[in-house]
Amino acid sequence: MSKLLPSFSSPKTKPVSGPGNSGNRGSSSVLKRVYKNSLLNILTQAFVVAVTFFAIPHILKGLGDTAFGILSLVLIFIGYFSLVDFGLGSAVVKFVADKRSIDDRSSLNAVFTFSCIMSIVIGLIVGLLMFLFSKDLAHLIFKVSGGMSVITACLRIVAATMPFMILQSILKGALMGYERFDTSNLIQAASGILQWGGILFLVLLGVKLTWIIGYVALLRFGITMLYLLSVLKVSGLRFSIGGLHSSLMKGMLGFGGWVMVSQSISPILQYLERFVLSATIATSILPFYVIPFDATSKLLVLATAIAAALFPGLSGISEPGASRGEFKRVYLTTLKMLAYVMIPTGIVLATFAPEILKLWIGESFAVRALPCFQILILAFVVNSVAHIPYTTLHALGKPKIPGIFHLIELPIHIFVVFLSIRLWGVVGAAFATVIRMVLDATLLFWANQKELNLLEMLKGTFKSGIVVPVVAALVWAGSVAFLTRSIAAEVVVTLIGLSLYSTVVLRISLSKREREAIWGSILRRT
Repeated sequence: MSKLLPSFSSPKTKPVSGPGNSGNRGSSSVLKRVYKNSLLNILTQAFVVAVTFFAIPHILKGLGDTAFGILSLVLIFIGYFSLVDFGLGSAVVKFVADKRSIDDRSSLNAVFTFSCIMSIVIGLIVGLLMFLFSKDLAHLIFKVSGGMSVITACLRIVAATMPFMILQSILKGALMGYERFDTSNLIQAASGILQWGGILFLVLLGVKLTWIIGYVALLRFGITMLYLLSVLKVSGLRFSIGGLHSSLMKGMLGFGGWVMVSQSISPILQYLERFVLSATIATSILPFYVIPFDATSKLLVLATAIAAALFPGLSGISEPGASRGEFKRVYLTTLKMLAYVMIPTGIVLATFAPEILKLWIGESFAVRALPCFQILILAFVVNSVAHIPYTTLHALGKPKIPGIFHLIELPIHIFVVFLSIRLWGVVGAAFATVIRMVLDATLLFWANQKELNLLEMLKGTFKSGIVVPVVAALVWAGSVAFLTRSIAAEVVVTLIGLSLYSTVVLRISLSKREREAIWGSILRRT
Protein backbone atom coordinates (compact mmCIF):
# COMPACT_ATOMS: atom_id res chain seq x y z
CA MET A 1 0.00 0.00 0.00
CA SER A 2 2.84 2.39 0.74
CA LYS A 3 3.95 2.17 -2.88
CA LEU A 4 0.76 3.93 -3.92
CA LEU A 5 1.67 7.02 -1.94
CA PRO A 6 3.73 9.71 -3.70
CA SER A 7 7.13 10.81 -2.54
CA PHE A 8 7.53 14.55 -2.10
CA SER A 9 11.29 14.42 -1.95
CA SER A 10 13.51 15.99 -4.56
CA PRO A 11 13.32 14.26 -7.96
CA LYS A 12 15.43 11.21 -8.61
CA THR A 13 13.73 10.17 -11.81
CA LYS A 14 16.02 8.75 -14.45
CA PRO A 15 15.64 9.82 -18.04
CA VAL A 16 13.14 7.70 -19.88
CA SER A 17 14.02 5.72 -22.94
CA GLY A 18 14.89 7.67 -26.02
CA PRO A 19 17.80 8.80 -28.09
CA GLY A 20 20.94 8.74 -26.07
CA ASN A 21 19.47 6.43 -23.47
CA SER A 22 19.36 3.13 -25.26
CA GLY A 23 20.12 1.25 -22.12
CA ASN A 24 16.62 1.97 -20.87
CA ARG A 25 14.95 1.29 -24.16
CA GLY A 26 13.06 -1.81 -25.24
CA SER A 27 9.38 -2.58 -25.63
CA SER A 28 9.35 -4.70 -22.45
CA SER A 29 10.70 -1.76 -20.40
CA VAL A 30 8.08 0.61 -21.78
CA LEU A 31 5.31 -1.93 -21.29
CA LYS A 32 6.31 -2.50 -17.67
CA ARG A 33 6.03 1.22 -16.97
CA VAL A 34 2.73 1.41 -18.82
CA TYR A 35 1.30 -1.52 -16.84
CA LYS A 36 2.51 -0.10 -13.53
CA ASN A 37 1.18 3.40 -14.17
CA SER A 38 -2.04 2.04 -15.66
CA LEU A 39 -2.67 0.06 -12.50
CA LEU A 40 -2.27 3.20 -10.40
CA ASN A 41 -4.65 5.07 -12.71
CA ILE A 42 -7.19 2.25 -12.63
CA LEU A 43 -7.21 2.00 -8.84
CA THR A 44 -7.72 5.74 -8.50
CA GLN A 45 -10.42 6.00 -11.14
CA ALA A 46 -12.23 2.98 -9.75
CA PHE A 47 -12.22 4.63 -6.34
CA VAL A 48 -13.58 7.90 -7.75
CA VAL A 49 -16.23 5.97 -9.71
CA ALA A 50 -17.32 4.20 -6.52
CA VAL A 51 -17.67 7.55 -4.74
CA THR A 52 -19.63 8.97 -7.68
CA PHE A 53 -21.97 5.98 -7.93
CA PHE A 54 -22.73 6.23 -4.24
CA ALA A 55 -23.35 9.97 -4.31
CA ILE A 56 -25.40 10.43 -7.50
CA PRO A 57 -28.65 8.68 -6.45
CA HIS A 58 -28.76 10.69 -3.21
CA ILE A 59 -27.92 13.94 -5.01
CA LEU A 60 -30.64 13.24 -7.60
CA LYS A 61 -33.16 12.54 -4.87
CA GLY A 62 -32.21 15.65 -2.93
CA LEU A 63 -32.14 18.10 -5.84
CA GLY A 64 -34.89 16.70 -8.07
CA ASP A 65 -34.77 16.10 -11.82
CA THR A 66 -34.59 19.74 -12.94
CA ALA A 67 -31.96 20.93 -10.45
CA PHE A 68 -29.89 17.80 -11.07
CA GLY A 69 -30.07 18.48 -14.82
CA ILE A 70 -28.84 22.03 -14.23
CA LEU A 71 -26.01 20.81 -11.98
CA SER A 72 -24.90 18.23 -14.56
CA LEU A 73 -24.79 20.83 -17.33
CA VAL A 74 -22.90 23.33 -15.18
CA LEU A 75 -20.31 20.66 -14.32
CA ILE A 76 -19.99 19.99 -18.04
CA PHE A 77 -19.22 23.68 -18.56
CA ILE A 78 -16.46 23.45 -15.97
CA GLY A 79 -15.00 20.39 -17.65
CA TYR A 80 -15.40 21.72 -21.18
CA PHE A 81 -13.87 25.15 -20.72
CA SER A 82 -11.02 23.71 -18.69
CA LEU A 83 -9.99 22.01 -21.95
CA VAL A 84 -9.79 25.32 -23.80
CA ASP A 85 -6.04 25.56 -23.21
CA PHE A 86 -4.90 25.51 -26.84
CA GLY A 87 -3.92 21.91 -26.25
CA LEU A 88 -1.05 22.94 -24.01
CA GLY A 89 -1.90 20.30 -21.40
CA SER A 90 -1.25 17.52 -23.91
CA ALA A 91 1.68 19.41 -25.41
CA VAL A 92 3.30 19.57 -21.97
CA VAL A 93 3.07 15.77 -21.61
CA LYS A 94 4.63 15.24 -25.04
CA PHE A 95 7.39 17.84 -24.76
CA VAL A 96 8.30 17.05 -21.17
CA ALA A 97 8.62 13.35 -22.04
CA ASP A 98 10.73 14.22 -25.10
CA LYS A 99 13.05 16.60 -23.23
CA ARG A 100 13.43 14.17 -20.33
CA SER A 101 14.58 11.51 -22.77
CA ILE A 102 17.61 13.68 -23.56
CA ASP A 103 17.86 15.20 -20.06
CA ASP A 104 17.48 18.79 -21.33
CA ARG A 105 16.80 20.65 -18.06
CA SER A 106 16.83 24.13 -19.60
CA SER A 107 14.19 23.22 -22.18
CA LEU A 108 12.10 21.46 -19.53
CA ASN A 109 11.90 24.63 -17.44
CA ALA A 110 11.10 26.67 -20.54
CA VAL A 111 8.28 24.32 -21.54
CA PHE A 112 6.83 24.49 -18.03
CA THR A 113 7.08 28.29 -17.69
CA PHE A 114 5.73 29.08 -21.16
CA SER A 115 2.76 26.73 -20.66
CA CYS A 116 1.84 28.18 -17.26
CA ILE A 117 1.93 31.77 -18.52
CA MET A 118 -0.14 30.94 -21.60
CA SER A 119 -2.70 28.98 -19.55
CA ILE A 120 -3.32 31.88 -17.16
CA VAL A 121 -3.73 34.35 -20.03
CA ILE A 122 -6.13 32.02 -21.86
CA GLY A 123 -8.06 31.36 -18.66
CA LEU A 124 -8.56 35.06 -17.98
CA ILE A 125 -9.84 35.67 -21.52
CA VAL A 126 -12.19 32.66 -21.53
CA GLY A 127 -13.46 33.46 -18.04
CA LEU A 128 -14.19 37.08 -18.94
CA LEU A 129 -16.08 36.11 -22.11
CA MET A 130 -18.11 33.51 -20.25
CA PHE A 131 -18.95 36.01 -17.49
CA LEU A 132 -20.11 38.64 -19.98
CA PHE A 133 -22.31 36.24 -21.96
CA SER A 134 -23.51 34.07 -19.07
CA LYS A 135 -27.09 35.34 -19.30
CA ASP A 136 -27.28 34.59 -23.01
CA LEU A 137 -25.83 31.10 -22.45
CA ALA A 138 -28.40 30.41 -19.74
CA HIS A 139 -31.33 31.28 -22.02
CA LEU A 140 -29.81 29.43 -24.98
CA ILE A 141 -29.13 26.11 -23.27
CA PHE A 142 -31.46 25.72 -20.30
CA LYS A 143 -35.16 25.13 -20.82
CA VAL A 144 -36.74 25.61 -17.40
CA SER A 145 -39.66 27.57 -16.06
CA GLY A 146 -38.12 30.37 -14.00
CA GLY A 147 -34.84 30.30 -12.15
CA MET A 148 -32.79 31.84 -14.96
CA SER A 149 -31.14 34.26 -12.54
CA VAL A 150 -29.87 31.30 -10.49
CA ILE A 151 -28.48 29.59 -13.60
CA THR A 152 -26.80 32.82 -14.70
CA ALA A 153 -25.19 33.19 -11.28
CA CYS A 154 -23.92 29.59 -11.46
CA LEU A 155 -22.35 30.22 -14.87
CA ARG A 156 -20.63 33.36 -13.58
CA ILE A 157 -19.16 31.40 -10.70
CA VAL A 158 -17.87 28.86 -13.23
CA ALA A 159 -16.34 31.71 -15.24
CA ALA A 160 -14.25 32.70 -12.21
CA THR A 161 -12.69 29.20 -12.12
CA MET A 162 -11.35 29.29 -15.68
CA PRO A 163 -7.77 30.50 -15.01
CA PHE A 164 -7.28 27.87 -12.31
CA MET A 165 -8.86 25.03 -14.30
CA ILE A 166 -6.73 25.65 -17.39
CA LEU A 167 -3.58 25.98 -15.26
CA GLN A 168 -4.52 22.69 -13.59
CA SER A 169 -4.38 20.84 -16.93
CA ILE A 170 -0.83 22.16 -17.47
CA LEU A 171 0.33 21.08 -14.03
CA LYS A 172 -1.21 17.64 -14.38
CA GLY A 173 0.45 17.31 -17.79
CA ALA A 174 3.83 18.05 -16.24
CA LEU A 175 3.38 15.26 -13.70
CA MET A 176 2.34 12.87 -16.46
CA GLY A 177 5.34 13.83 -18.57
CA TYR A 178 7.53 12.87 -15.62
CA GLU A 179 5.46 9.69 -15.23
CA ARG A 180 4.68 10.67 -11.64
CA PHE A 181 1.29 9.00 -11.70
CA ASP A 182 1.53 8.24 -7.99
CA THR A 183 1.31 11.93 -7.12
CA SER A 184 -1.29 12.87 -9.72
CA ASN A 185 -3.53 9.95 -8.76
CA LEU A 186 -3.43 10.81 -5.07
CA ILE A 187 -4.56 14.36 -5.87
CA GLN A 188 -7.24 13.09 -8.24
CA ALA A 189 -8.62 10.74 -5.59
CA ALA A 190 -8.78 13.57 -3.05
CA SER A 191 -10.51 15.77 -5.62
CA GLY A 192 -13.16 13.14 -6.35
CA ILE A 193 -13.95 12.60 -2.68
CA LEU A 194 -14.14 16.30 -1.93
CA GLN A 195 -16.27 17.12 -4.99
CA TRP A 196 -18.95 14.44 -4.83
CA GLY A 197 -18.82 14.00 -1.07
CA GLY A 198 -19.02 17.75 -0.60
CA ILE A 199 -21.92 18.16 -3.03
CA LEU A 200 -23.82 15.34 -1.31
CA PHE A 201 -23.20 16.86 2.11
CA LEU A 202 -24.46 20.26 0.97
CA VAL A 203 -27.52 18.72 -0.70
CA LEU A 204 -28.40 16.87 2.51
CA LEU A 205 -28.09 20.16 4.39
CA GLY A 206 -30.53 21.74 1.92
CA VAL A 207 -28.00 24.27 0.58
CA LYS A 208 -29.06 26.19 -2.53
CA LEU A 209 -27.67 25.21 -5.93
CA THR A 210 -25.73 28.46 -6.28
CA TRP A 211 -23.75 27.78 -3.11
CA ILE A 212 -23.08 24.20 -4.26
CA ILE A 213 -21.54 25.52 -7.48
CA GLY A 214 -19.55 28.03 -5.42
CA TYR A 215 -18.16 25.18 -3.34
CA VAL A 216 -17.09 23.33 -6.51
CA ALA A 217 -15.34 26.48 -7.77
CA LEU A 218 -13.47 26.96 -4.49
CA LEU A 219 -12.47 23.30 -4.50
CA ARG A 220 -11.04 23.58 -8.03
CA PHE A 221 -8.84 26.48 -6.90
CA GLY A 222 -7.50 24.48 -3.96
CA ILE A 223 -6.77 21.41 -6.10
CA THR A 224 -4.88 23.57 -8.61
CA MET A 225 -2.66 24.94 -5.86
CA LEU A 226 -1.99 21.41 -4.64
CA TYR A 227 -0.97 20.37 -8.16
CA LEU A 228 1.41 23.35 -8.36
CA LEU A 229 3.14 22.51 -5.09
CA SER A 230 3.42 18.87 -6.11
CA VAL A 231 4.94 19.63 -9.52
CA LEU A 232 7.58 21.93 -8.04
CA LYS A 233 8.43 19.38 -5.35
CA VAL A 234 8.58 16.08 -7.23
CA SER A 235 9.95 17.22 -10.61
CA GLY A 236 12.39 19.96 -9.72
CA LEU A 237 10.93 22.15 -12.46
CA ARG A 238 11.39 25.88 -11.96
CA PHE A 239 9.95 29.01 -13.52
CA SER A 240 12.61 30.02 -16.03
CA ILE A 241 12.63 31.13 -19.66
CA GLY A 242 16.36 30.62 -20.16
CA GLY A 243 15.83 27.77 -22.64
CA LEU A 244 12.85 29.32 -24.40
CA HIS A 245 13.26 29.90 -28.14
CA SER A 246 11.00 30.43 -31.12
CA SER A 247 11.20 26.86 -32.44
CA LEU A 248 10.15 25.46 -29.07
CA MET A 249 7.19 27.84 -28.79
CA LYS A 250 6.20 27.16 -32.40
CA GLY A 251 6.39 23.41 -31.84
CA MET A 252 4.29 23.52 -28.70
CA LEU A 253 1.67 25.85 -30.15
CA GLY A 254 1.51 23.82 -33.35
CA PHE A 255 1.05 20.57 -31.47
CA GLY A 256 -1.33 22.16 -28.99
CA GLY A 257 -3.34 23.90 -31.71
CA TRP A 258 -4.47 20.64 -33.26
CA VAL A 259 -5.06 19.10 -29.83
CA MET A 260 -7.18 22.16 -29.15
CA VAL A 261 -9.28 21.39 -32.21
CA SER A 262 -10.03 17.92 -30.85
CA GLN A 263 -10.52 19.17 -27.29
CA SER A 264 -12.94 21.86 -28.44
CA ILE A 265 -14.99 19.58 -30.65
CA SER A 266 -14.95 16.38 -28.57
CA PRO A 267 -17.10 17.74 -25.72
CA ILE A 268 -19.60 19.08 -28.27
CA LEU A 269 -19.73 15.64 -29.86
CA GLN A 270 -20.01 14.03 -26.43
CA TYR A 271 -22.59 16.29 -24.83
CA LEU A 272 -24.62 17.61 -27.77
CA GLU A 273 -27.39 15.09 -27.08
CA ARG A 274 -27.94 16.53 -23.60
CA PHE A 275 -28.30 20.09 -24.82
CA VAL A 276 -30.62 19.10 -27.68
CA LEU A 277 -32.80 17.04 -25.32
CA SER A 278 -32.93 19.94 -22.87
CA ALA A 279 -33.69 22.55 -25.55
CA THR A 280 -36.19 20.57 -27.65
CA ILE A 281 -38.00 18.39 -25.11
CA ALA A 282 -37.42 19.36 -21.44
CA THR A 283 -34.57 19.61 -18.95
CA SER A 284 -36.49 17.25 -16.66
CA ILE A 285 -36.01 14.37 -19.13
CA LEU A 286 -32.20 14.64 -18.97
CA PRO A 287 -31.66 12.17 -16.09
CA PHE A 288 -33.01 9.31 -18.25
CA TYR A 289 -30.13 9.89 -20.65
CA VAL A 290 -27.52 11.54 -18.43
CA ILE A 291 -27.44 8.86 -15.73
CA PRO A 292 -27.11 5.90 -18.17
CA PHE A 293 -24.51 7.89 -20.11
CA ASP A 294 -22.49 8.76 -17.01
CA ALA A 295 -22.75 5.18 -15.74
CA THR A 296 -21.62 3.54 -18.99
CA SER A 297 -18.92 6.16 -19.50
CA LYS A 298 -17.21 4.61 -16.47
CA LEU A 299 -16.25 1.83 -18.89
CA LEU A 300 -13.61 4.31 -20.02
CA VAL A 301 -11.83 3.99 -16.67
CA LEU A 302 -9.50 1.29 -17.98
CA ALA A 303 -8.98 2.93 -21.37
CA THR A 304 -8.16 6.37 -19.99
CA ALA A 305 -5.89 4.84 -17.37
CA ILE A 306 -3.91 2.95 -19.99
CA ALA A 307 -3.90 5.83 -22.49
CA ALA A 308 -2.60 8.27 -19.87
CA ALA A 309 0.28 5.93 -19.04
CA LEU A 310 0.88 5.03 -22.70
CA PHE A 311 1.23 8.62 -23.95
CA PRO A 312 4.52 9.56 -22.20
CA GLY A 313 5.81 6.01 -22.62
CA LEU A 314 5.35 5.99 -26.39
CA SER A 315 6.55 9.59 -26.68
CA GLY A 316 9.92 8.54 -25.28
CA ILE A 317 10.43 6.04 -28.13
CA SER A 318 8.93 8.09 -30.97
CA GLU A 319 11.94 10.33 -31.62
CA PRO A 320 13.97 10.01 -34.85
CA GLY A 321 16.30 7.04 -34.54
CA ALA A 322 14.04 5.12 -32.19
CA SER A 323 12.91 1.70 -33.38
CA ARG A 324 9.52 1.91 -35.10
CA GLY A 325 9.23 -1.86 -34.62
CA GLU A 326 9.50 -1.31 -30.86
CA PHE A 327 6.80 1.37 -31.08
CA LYS A 328 4.50 -1.01 -32.98
CA ARG A 329 4.98 -3.82 -30.48
CA VAL A 330 4.05 -1.60 -27.54
CA TYR A 331 1.03 -0.27 -29.43
CA LEU A 332 -0.32 -3.66 -30.54
CA THR A 333 0.26 -5.36 -27.20
CA THR A 334 -1.53 -2.59 -25.31
CA LEU A 335 -4.39 -2.59 -27.81
CA LYS A 336 -4.87 -6.34 -27.47
CA MET A 337 -4.87 -6.22 -23.68
CA LEU A 338 -7.53 -3.52 -23.61
CA ALA A 339 -9.76 -5.17 -26.21
CA TYR A 340 -9.57 -8.54 -24.47
CA VAL A 341 -10.86 -6.96 -21.24
CA MET A 342 -13.47 -4.59 -22.69
CA ILE A 343 -15.31 -7.17 -24.80
CA PRO A 344 -16.32 -9.46 -21.90
CA THR A 345 -16.99 -6.46 -19.66
CA GLY A 346 -19.51 -5.15 -22.18
CA ILE A 347 -21.22 -8.54 -22.49
CA VAL A 348 -21.56 -8.94 -18.71
CA LEU A 349 -22.93 -5.41 -18.21
CA ALA A 350 -25.43 -5.76 -21.06
CA THR A 351 -26.61 -9.08 -19.63
CA PHE A 352 -27.28 -7.75 -16.14
CA ALA A 353 -28.25 -4.19 -17.13
CA PRO A 354 -31.86 -4.44 -15.83
CA GLU A 355 -30.75 -5.71 -12.43
CA ILE A 356 -27.95 -3.12 -12.17
CA LEU A 357 -30.31 -0.20 -12.79
CA LYS A 358 -33.00 -1.49 -10.45
CA LEU A 359 -30.57 -1.93 -7.59
CA TRP A 360 -28.81 1.38 -8.24
CA ILE A 361 -31.60 3.84 -9.06
CA GLY A 362 -34.92 2.04 -8.60
CA GLU A 363 -37.36 0.01 -10.70
CA SER A 364 -39.51 2.85 -12.08
CA PHE A 365 -36.46 4.78 -13.26
CA ALA A 366 -34.78 1.61 -14.60
CA VAL A 367 -37.71 0.82 -16.93
CA ARG A 368 -37.32 4.14 -18.76
CA ALA A 369 -33.51 4.23 -18.70
CA LEU A 370 -32.77 0.60 -19.66
CA PRO A 371 -32.78 0.99 -23.48
CA CYS A 372 -30.32 3.89 -23.28
CA PHE A 373 -28.14 2.00 -20.82
CA GLN A 374 -27.78 -1.09 -23.03
CA ILE A 375 -27.19 0.89 -26.22
CA LEU A 376 -24.55 3.07 -24.55
CA ILE A 377 -22.67 0.02 -23.26
CA LEU A 378 -21.86 -0.87 -26.89
CA ALA A 379 -20.88 2.73 -27.60
CA PHE A 380 -18.37 2.94 -24.77
CA VAL A 381 -16.82 -0.46 -25.42
CA VAL A 382 -15.98 0.78 -28.93
CA ASN A 383 -14.84 4.15 -27.61
CA SER A 384 -12.60 2.52 -25.00
CA VAL A 385 -10.63 0.57 -27.60
CA ALA A 386 -10.38 3.70 -29.80
CA HIS A 387 -8.39 5.45 -27.05
CA ILE A 388 -5.27 3.53 -28.05
CA PRO A 389 -5.02 4.66 -31.70
CA TYR A 390 -5.94 8.21 -30.63
CA THR A 391 -3.13 8.28 -28.05
CA THR A 392 -0.69 6.73 -30.52
CA LEU A 393 -1.21 9.51 -33.06
CA HIS A 394 -0.45 12.09 -30.38
CA ALA A 395 2.65 10.20 -29.27
CA LEU A 396 3.83 10.25 -32.89
CA GLY A 397 3.48 14.03 -32.81
CA LYS A 398 0.55 14.03 -35.26
CA PRO A 399 -2.48 15.44 -33.43
CA LYS A 400 -3.53 17.03 -36.72
CA ILE A 401 -4.99 13.73 -37.90
CA PRO A 402 -7.58 13.21 -35.12
CA GLY A 403 -8.24 16.96 -35.24
CA ILE A 404 -9.25 16.70 -38.88
CA PHE A 405 -11.36 13.64 -38.13
CA HIS A 406 -13.28 15.54 -35.47
CA LEU A 407 -13.93 18.38 -37.89
CA ILE A 408 -15.38 15.84 -40.31
CA GLU A 409 -17.47 14.14 -37.63
CA LEU A 410 -19.02 17.31 -36.19
CA PRO A 411 -21.56 18.19 -38.96
CA ILE A 412 -22.43 14.51 -39.41
CA HIS A 413 -23.09 14.10 -35.69
CA ILE A 414 -25.17 17.29 -35.45
CA PHE A 415 -27.44 16.03 -38.24
CA VAL A 416 -27.74 12.53 -36.71
CA VAL A 417 -28.47 13.87 -33.20
CA PHE A 418 -31.29 16.20 -34.25
CA LEU A 419 -32.83 13.55 -36.51
CA SER A 420 -32.54 10.71 -33.98
CA ILE A 421 -33.93 12.73 -31.06
CA ARG A 422 -36.77 14.00 -33.21
CA LEU A 423 -37.69 10.43 -34.19
CA TRP A 424 -37.00 8.45 -30.99
CA GLY A 425 -36.40 10.94 -28.17
CA VAL A 426 -34.05 9.75 -25.43
CA VAL A 427 -33.35 6.40 -27.15
CA GLY A 428 -32.49 8.31 -30.33
CA ALA A 429 -29.83 10.21 -28.40
CA ALA A 430 -28.23 6.88 -27.44
CA PHE A 431 -28.30 5.66 -31.06
CA ALA A 432 -26.59 8.87 -32.19
CA THR A 433 -23.83 8.27 -29.63
CA VAL A 434 -23.18 4.76 -30.96
CA ILE A 435 -22.98 5.95 -34.56
CA ARG A 436 -20.49 8.69 -33.66
CA MET A 437 -18.21 6.41 -31.67
CA VAL A 438 -18.13 3.70 -34.34
CA LEU A 439 -17.28 6.28 -37.01
CA ASP A 440 -14.55 7.82 -34.84
CA ALA A 441 -12.96 4.44 -34.06
CA THR A 442 -13.00 3.44 -37.73
CA LEU A 443 -11.18 6.60 -38.81
CA LEU A 444 -8.58 6.34 -36.03
CA PHE A 445 -7.70 2.72 -36.78
CA TRP A 446 -7.45 3.51 -40.48
CA ALA A 447 -5.04 6.36 -39.71
CA ASN A 448 -2.90 4.13 -37.49
CA GLN A 449 -2.63 1.58 -40.25
CA LYS A 450 -1.51 4.30 -42.69
CA GLU A 451 1.11 5.62 -40.26
CA LEU A 452 2.49 2.35 -38.89
CA ASN A 453 1.68 -0.27 -41.55
CA LEU A 454 0.51 -2.70 -38.89
CA LEU A 455 -0.75 -5.42 -41.23
CA GLU A 456 2.73 -6.89 -41.60
CA MET A 457 3.05 -7.41 -37.86
CA LEU A 458 -0.50 -8.77 -37.60
CA LYS A 459 -0.08 -11.49 -40.21
CA GLY A 460 1.44 -13.97 -37.80
CA THR A 461 -1.09 -13.43 -35.03
CA PHE A 462 -4.27 -12.44 -36.91
CA LYS A 463 -6.04 -15.76 -36.34
CA SER A 464 -5.02 -16.38 -32.72
CA GLY A 465 -4.95 -12.75 -31.64
CA ILE A 466 -8.09 -11.41 -33.33
CA VAL A 467 -10.32 -13.99 -35.00
CA VAL A 468 -10.39 -16.60 -32.22
CA PRO A 469 -11.25 -14.24 -29.30
CA VAL A 470 -13.85 -12.37 -31.38
CA VAL A 471 -15.58 -15.62 -32.36
CA ALA A 472 -15.51 -16.76 -28.73
CA ALA A 473 -17.09 -13.47 -27.62
CA LEU A 474 -19.81 -13.66 -30.29
CA VAL A 475 -20.71 -17.23 -29.29
CA TRP A 476 -20.90 -16.16 -25.65
CA ALA A 477 -23.06 -13.11 -26.42
CA GLY A 478 -25.36 -15.18 -28.61
CA SER A 479 -25.75 -17.77 -25.87
CA VAL A 480 -26.73 -15.09 -23.37
CA ALA A 481 -29.27 -13.59 -25.77
CA PHE A 482 -31.02 -16.82 -26.74
CA LEU A 483 -30.55 -19.21 -23.80
CA THR A 484 -31.35 -17.06 -20.76
CA ARG A 485 -34.86 -16.58 -19.40
CA SER A 486 -34.11 -16.00 -15.72
CA ILE A 487 -31.47 -14.50 -13.43
CA ALA A 488 -30.16 -17.96 -12.55
CA ALA A 489 -29.77 -18.86 -16.23
CA GLU A 490 -28.03 -15.56 -16.92
CA VAL A 491 -25.53 -16.19 -14.13
CA VAL A 492 -24.77 -19.74 -15.26
CA VAL A 493 -24.36 -18.89 -18.95
CA THR A 494 -22.27 -15.82 -18.10
CA LEU A 495 -19.91 -17.77 -15.85
CA ILE A 496 -19.46 -20.50 -18.46
CA GLY A 497 -18.94 -17.96 -21.23
CA LEU A 498 -16.49 -15.92 -19.19
CA SER A 499 -14.49 -19.03 -18.27
CA LEU A 500 -14.24 -20.21 -21.88
CA TYR A 501 -13.40 -16.72 -23.16
CA SER A 502 -10.67 -16.27 -20.53
CA THR A 503 -9.19 -19.65 -21.41
CA VAL A 504 -9.08 -18.74 -25.09
CA VAL A 505 -7.38 -15.42 -24.39
CA LEU A 506 -4.82 -16.72 -21.89
CA ARG A 507 -3.95 -19.93 -23.70
CA ILE A 508 -4.23 -18.93 -27.35
CA SER A 509 -4.35 -15.17 -27.88
CA LEU A 510 -1.64 -13.94 -25.47
CA SER A 511 2.00 -14.84 -25.94
CA LYS A 512 4.08 -16.19 -23.06
CA ARG A 513 6.01 -12.91 -22.82
CA GLU A 514 2.78 -10.89 -22.63
CA ARG A 515 1.41 -13.11 -19.85
CA GLU A 516 4.63 -12.84 -17.86
CA ALA A 517 4.74 -9.05 -18.25
CA ILE A 518 1.17 -8.65 -17.01
CA TRP A 519 1.48 -10.91 -13.97
CA GLY A 520 4.90 -9.52 -13.12
CA SER A 521 3.58 -5.93 -13.06
CA ILE A 522 0.55 -6.90 -10.96
CA LEU A 523 2.59 -8.85 -8.42
CA ARG A 524 5.13 -6.03 -8.07
CA ARG A 525 2.40 -3.47 -7.32
CA THR A 526 0.59 -5.70 -4.83
